[in-house]
Amino acid sequence: MSPPLSRMERGDPPPRRKSCQACVKAKRRCDQRSPACLRCVQRKIMCQYPARPSENIRSNPGQPPLSAGVLTTPSDIQLESGSQDETLLNPMEMAQDLQFFGSPWPGGEAHDLHFDGMALGAVDGPLLTSNSALCGQDNIHPGINEQNESELRFEFTGMGTSSATTELATRPPLAVSAPNRVDVAALTRELEGNLSYAIDQIKAAPRTMLMETETPWCHPLLYKERMPRVMQDAVSSCALYIAKNSVNAPMIMSCIDARVNDLLDSTLPEDPLETLARTHALLLYQIIRFFDGDILARSSADATFSELESSVDSLTQHITWTGESNPGTSGNDFDLPTYPLQPSREYWKEWVLQESARRTFLVASFFLRTWKLLTGRPLPCCRRDIPLYMHQSWTLSAHLWQARNAYEFSLAWKERKHYVVTRKAVISTLADAGRDDIESFGKMLLTTAMGIDEARAWLGMKGVAL
Repeated sequence: MSPPLSRMERGDPPPRRKSCQACVKAKRRCDQRSPACLRCVQRKIMCQYPARPSENIRSNPGQPPLSAGVLTTPSDIQLESGSQDETLLNPMEMAQDLQFFGSPWPGGEAHDLHFDGMALGAVDGPLLTSNSALCGQDNIHPGINEQNESELRFEFTGMGTSSATTELATRPPLAVSAPNRVDVAALTRELEGNLSYAIDQIKAAPRTMLMETETPWCHPLLYKERMPRVMQDAVSSCALYIAKNSVNAPMIMSCIDARVNDLLDSTLPEDPLETLARTHALLLYQIIRFFDGDILARSSADATFSELESSVDSLTQHITWTGESNPGTSGNDFDLPTYPLQPSREYWKEWVLQESARRTFLVASFFLRTWKLLTGRPLPCCRRDIPLYMHQSWTLSAHLWQARNAYEFSLAWKERKHYVVTRKAVISTLADAGRDDIESFGKMLLTTAMGIDEARAWLGMKGVAL
């Protein structure tokens, strides 16, 4: 027998419905109304029935909206006017419109470095926060306006009188934009044609750091005298990861996650070497987990990229971009004595630290931007530090980078050319470089700028294999 009409009009639940959790907890009588009982409505608290989760509760069409107790579901969220159609984004146009790579290393000559797509860029714009809404995610609904992000910050603990939950329930539905689609074909061409060499160098970093104590951005002698504890843990994690197989994979990834948590719980260092080591360690952990292929490792990496971005931002405070003279110098602006060696030794140690920091900044920025592009994260709309950005420089010299002591360094400084490149020009600066002047970091720049095929031909002209 169907229930009386008055019961349907009142929205009363059918018989045998249990009391809501709030009334059970308070040991009070519950009238079992739907979607929220009268007691919960009066007290403006969450009303949840055991057999009917709150996320499935809907208001009846004839009922006025409740002041509390009802959460807006994603399907209830209204789209902004004019945003019903999906936007097809070309990654090239997006990069240019957003100055994604800083006005792709502007230069007047066609042979200078221009990053038309995915380039080695800089960290800018608001940093991602690790304590954003819902388990550290920056945005639970892609496309939500930035001004609404704070409205998503509510807690799941308590499920009752949380002020954040109450405040959320009393607000109108959030306005969202239609999700953007990336041109997958264009993105694939860009990855294969320009970025694959640099990405392969990044993917190989855990193994090269373990076997050779170096990467293209970390000098092999940087930690010779002192390796901070965070970097010791990272190198140990690299050894564990290299030994990973299908049997021990869960245990090894659990150990790596524990090391990451220990690093994130540690205090932020103030010493330049400690800050650089923290960035190196985070970069290695992110590389391991992002490229592992396991969905849990990937999700852990996604949640920690904000920490890497913050670490890179802290690292910039210790980087000296004006240590070299004008771009394109050959090292003849001043001499490093071969005897006595003490002045050369001090300069060499500082150069190793600074050049490693400068290269780490560039590679980590590139990795962060690649991740944002591939995962649909928001990109910076403008650059606030154009003067500093355009004066950033890196030294490309295999002889200086591979010097193993102060004497070899001072000798290479005096007798060999070294090339100081900026974002304004790379290829024109390296025009007269010899076959033994360019090492892996320079190849990363060239392939990203010119494309892998063009870079292979350019290097082949000089007798260098890619």
